Amino acid sequence: MCGSNETCRLILTPADAEAFVARAGQVWLRVCPCRMEKRVCPPEKWEVCLMFEDADKDKRSQAKMISAEEAEAIIQLTTKRGDIHQLFYYKDGQRPYEMCNCCTCCCVPLREAKEKGDYESQLHNAYIAVTDGDLCLACGECLEACFFEAL
Repeated sequence: MCGSNETCRLILTPADAEAFVARAGQVWLRVCPCRMEKRVCPPEKWEVCLMFEDADKDKRSQAKMISAEEAEAIIQLTTKRGDIHQLFYYKDGQRPYEMCNCCTCCCVPLREAKEKGDYESQLHNAYIAVTDGDLCLACGECLEACFFEAL
C-alpha cells in the first residue's frame, strides 16, 4: 500500500487531523524542516510539525511538548492558511510518528510525489475530486488552484 520505503503517509482532512491529535496522547511541536530549508514562508509559520510517541527520540528531544488542545489549535491555524495535513507512519500502519502541516511551496515530500506523478502509491488520502457538471465551465481554474491538479 505505501511503497517500498519504511514510512507511509496519509493526507488527512482537517476534521480527521483534529480528531487524531485529540486522541493522540502526548504531542511535541517542532519547526518544519522543509520550511526551514526552503525559507519561502516567514519564520513565524515554521513551527507546525507535530510529533507523537513513536517519533525518533532524538527529534522529539529537539521539540517542545504541547497539549492536545494546543495541537488542535495548530491544525485549525494551518487549515485556515490552506496547509496540507500529512500523517507519517511506519510501514506497519500501526505507529504514526509525525503530522506535518505543510504548505505546497515548501513541502519536500509533496513536491517529490508531484514530480514522480505517482500520487496513488505515494499519497493516500480521504479526498475525492468531484466535478459538478452543472457548475463546471471547463476553465481549468480548479487545476491551477489544486496542488495535485485534480479536476
